[in-house]
Amino acid sequence: MEYIYQYDVCAMCLSAVLFIVYLMRRSFPMPSSRIYFGMTVVGFFSSFFDLLSAFMIPNANIVPLWCNYAISILYLIFFNGSALLYTYYIMVITNDETSKRSDRILLKICLLIEVTLISTTPITRYIFYFDKDNNYKHGDLFCILYAISITMMIIALVKFIKLRRKLSGSQVFSIIFFNITVILSVIFQLIYPERLITNLVDAFFLLLVFISLQNPHDYIDASTELYNRTALEQSLRYAVKHEQEITITAFTLDGYQYIKRMMGKNVCDEMVRDISKQLTRIFGKRFLYRTGECSFVVQLDKTDQPEAIVNQIQQNFTKRYVIHQVEVMISPLVCVIRYPDFAKSSEEVIVSIKYLLEEMRNSDTKVIYASEENLSKMYRESEIIHVIKRAIRNDEFQVWYQPIYNVKTGKFTSAEALVRLTDDKLGFISPDEFIPIAEKNGLIVAVGELVFRHVCSFLRTSRALELGVKYIEVNLSAVQCMQDNLSEIMLEIMKEYSITPDMINFEITETARAINEEVLRRNMRLLIEAGSSFSMDDYGTGFSTANYLITLPLNIVKIDKSILWPAMQDKKAYAILFHTVKMLKSLNKQIVVEGVETEKMAETLIEMECDYFQGYLYSKPVTAEKYIEFLEKNNT
Repeated sequence: MEYIYQYDVCAMCLSAVLFIVYLMRRSFPMPSSRIYFGMTVVGFFSSFFDLLSAFMIPNANIVPLWCNYAISILYLIFFNGSALLYTYYIMVITNDETSKRSDRILLKICLLIEVTLISTTPITRYIFYFDKDNNYKHGDLFCILYAISITMMIIALVKFIKLRRKLSGSQVFSIIFFNITVILSVIFQLIYPERLITNLVDAFFLLLVFISLQNPHDYIDASTELYNRTALEQSLRYAVKHEQEITITAFTLDGYQYIKRMMGKNVCDEMVRDISKQLTRIFGKRFLYRTGECSFVVQLDKTDQPEAIVNQIQQNFTKRYVIHQVEVMISPLVCVIRYPDFAKSSEEVIVSIKYLLEEMRNSDTKVIYASEENLSKMYRESEIIHVIKRAIRNDEFQVWYQPIYNVKTGKFTSAEALVRLTDDKLGFISPDEFIPIAEKNGLIVAVGELVFRHVCSFLRTSRALELGVKYIEVNLSAVQCMQDNLSEIMLEIMKEYSITPDMINFEITETARAINEEVLRRNMRLLIEAGSSFSMDDYGTGFSTANYLITLPLNIVKIDKSILWPAMQDKKAYAILFHTVKMLKSLNKQIVVEGVETEKMAETLIEMECDYFQGYLYSKPVTAEKYIEFLEKNNT
């Protein structure tokens, strides 16, 4: 038989080109990349030995028998080994976490059977042999090689169908194309055994894989040419799966968002590229990742000391940048996490990085080493987020009320609505704990709306108005105040529950103004025009200024207990309280003083002509039912 060898020549050339291009292009060294590299090598040698056998078998009379056996054995080993590699490749690219150890053992057993049968065939003649006339013949067990390859193809196809959603459209097409063309090529070569087309089909599949699956851009950040977040996730997933220890140092630049607001995105992109170049220069061949706008990860070598890496980051990236003749100071916030000491999965590592860097933004800390203490805090926050979401879904928040004493009437004509959250597992969760978490995770808007609905329902269904209550104070978070349609939402809810807007006084803090004063002013104007009023809460904390009182339409100012309590013990603190009250009265503001706990405090505040008192002297926050009982006792 005269073989048509040109197909093998094409296959060998294509495999060689892919091999060279792969080595020249930067790729992320993950298992799929290494397996693909192995597939190109196996494909090249399969074509090479098939080509040699196509010349040698027809000339068996002049070629030594041992040489014909050796070349044919090598061809069959490489050709059939490609099916096993293909199966393993599918398992890896689909991230088959359910792939059991038994699957990998099966692959090894199949490889062992194939190699044993093929390599011993000169003795057993099971797979192939040369007859007395030196003609190439298939042995009785040759079909086993087809059976093993087909079985591996079926396993790969099942894995692919089960997990195809993890792949893109082009990747799915590549796999489907390969399965169809391999089946067709095998049928074709069985009909025309002289046409050596199967290796060429394999080579074309490798080309498709290179284009669609082995795309280095999937793992490279285009702007900085560092590895991206996807590459980090792959690296961590591999380390977890193979129980490898891994230490990473992540950092972000404090001050980046300010620069972005002031200078614009283009300037920031330029700065990030400069930082990336410095990272590459400083840390060389280590794995470097860009995981966010200005967030980076350095994956440490086994010989690296985390403290030394942290020091290098601090020394090189704490600096003054001169951008468009404006000097800006930036400094890195750095966290160090070691797997598996302080994380149990790749997802936990990623979440921990985000959490620790966010924590540092709200503190003076510049470096955090992951510990059981700070990660247990993260886990508790995660639990609380779950509780908040469930409470939103099932309307499980409670609203309590703290009565506010009206000095002029001697009655309790208003109250502050306070949200409460209790969980069967975690017990009572303080608002000081869960409200900041809800704000940080974008849940506070839903919480605030539920609380407002409770208040409106309470005013409509209870006897509070009959018992002398004029309005209820409802807190608005800074995040709620950012909503363009806040006023429309609140007015619609009041309409739904048939209460008038003058029954509600909204409390805001100075942080609401700092976020977006234009939106805040619009919402305040519309609600005030409808009949509601506004007060500033916690006056005397944070960065309260008289400017807020002048520019915002506030009816009431609530003086925080942090001003009242020291005034009862210290003359200087008393002077601050006295002049604060005097200043507010001169602006025609009504004054509520929080934290009133003794008669002496009340008498002092009456002398200063304060309007309302709120504190334990009168009542702690109580449930809606207890609040009605309180009003029945004190307002009648």
